[in-house]
Amino acid sequence: MIPHKVLNNCALVFLLGMPFVLVGCAITMKEAMTKVNAIRAECDAKLKSGVYKNYYERTKCFNDGLTNIYVDNNYPYMDLVFLANAYRLAVAERYDKKEITRTEAEVIMAELGKRIAEEEQKRATNDTYARAAAAHGTGALLQGLGALNQSMQPLQRQPITCTQIGNVTNCF
Repeated sequence: MIPHKVLNNCALVFLLGMPFVLVGCAITMKEAMTKVNAIRAECDAKLKSGVYKNYYERTKCFNDGLTNIYVDNNYPYMDLVFLANAYRLAVAERYDKKEITRTEAEVIMAELGKRIAEEEQKRATNDTYARAAAAHGTGALLQGLGALNQSMQPLQRQPITCTQIGNVTNCF
């Protein structure tokens, strides 16, 4: 299991290139893996018992459980979760039709995992730059408002001191 990146204190973890769970949000790694394993075991049991007739149905079960984990932990890029879910279903369907082998399915999902990790990294970088720009912009705005505020204050008059020597008066 390899955590690909951390975003908003959450890490998306991949196993065989398939996104499985968020780590570091509201639940610990151990809790997350316990939930994932329970989902997997439940879906596998339904496949083995005949409740699910194929891997497509088993994968749908698994996707639904994973999606709940992501939602419960406020994962910021749910579109990536839905994309991974759709790919898993498409791969499961092709596997059921014997169009691809298990190894080919794992390669497809590994490539997807890589692309999702790259997209997350790009988004995280963009988010970081956006927050930095916003902070810089806010600082510049506050500095400008401070200067404006100071310019609107009434001028402070300095006391005038005059001295007279003979017929000459000097004031400063």
